[in-house]
This record gives sequence, structure tokens and C-alpha cells, in this order.
Amino acid sequence: MSDNIFQTQYPIVEALMNQGSSLDLAVAVCNAGAFPSLWIKETCPETTGHLLQQFRNRTGGCRVLIQTSRLLLSQPKMLDLIARYGVSHCEIFPVDNRLGYDDS
Repeated sequence: MSDNIFQTQYPIVEALMNQGSSLDLAVAVCNAGAFPSLWIKETCPETTGHLLQQFRNRTGGCRVLIQTSRLLLSQPKMLDLIARYGVSHCEIFPVDNRLGYDDS
């Protein structure tokens, strides 16, 4: 059994960087053999769906770590997108209005 739980060529995970984890960076990381990340801020499920579709088209799958808020994750349409595209990992970022996050 492999020790590489991310099933990638290299056991490296792209760190989520709040607004720095773009589609182009995630695709490049995936194509280089590491595990990619995407920051999902859009409140519009259609925009998120388009982003996941582009990632899947460019990489052949959705083995990706997405970061989103609990508010977005609580929307049935968002949960449907995660299931439909087969997103493999999800991180929920904390709410802290002092840091500029507004998840109310």
C-alpha cells in the first residue's frame, strides 16, 4: 500500500492561499504531479460549477482540495456541485469578521 494518500505522483499538496489558489495554478500543480487546491468564494453556484467544469476539462478529473465557507457549503446547490463533479476534498474556512471574512 502506498503512503501517498493523495494518489499523486509526488506527495505534495498546494497550500490554500485565500484568493491565491487560482484555476491556472491548480491546473499547473495537478499537471506537475502534485495535489491542487482551489479557493471557492463565489456565492453563485453557476460560477462555481463553471470553475469546477474548467478544472475537470483541463485535468481530466476533480481530485482537488476546495476551500469554501460554511455558508456556501450549506447551500443545496453547492453540495450538488461537489457531488456532481466528484470533488475529492473540502476545507471549510473559519469565520472571523476581524480578518475580513463575512460568513453571516
